[in-house]
Amino acid sequence: MKLGRVIGEMHRRHRSAELLQFLNTIDAQPPTHLDIHRFTPPSASRLNLVERWFSKRPREYLVISNQSAKPFVWTKTADEILEEVAGFCQRISNSGH
Repeated sequence: MKLGRVIGEMHRRHRSAELLQFLNTIDAQPPTHLDIHRFTPPSASRLNLVERWFSKRPREYLVISNQSAKPFVWTKTADEILEEVAGFCQRISNSGH
């Protein structure tokens, strides 16, 4: 597997069984010395990200994206990210709204 490659699957139905199958496919891809982190930054919207990814036909997106695949490099550790999320949650839960 080339690092940074986009992994995709096409399914006729979109149930939890298909999602679980896809997550198992993702888990089987990376070398064992690498961890997989599924995280959406608090400044990003999952819906916007999904809409952008699938504004193109899914198969075409996978082909085009993998022609220039490169790994995403995290600039923070998972613990640092989770600390920021916890701080954000603390601030918004005490906002008085």
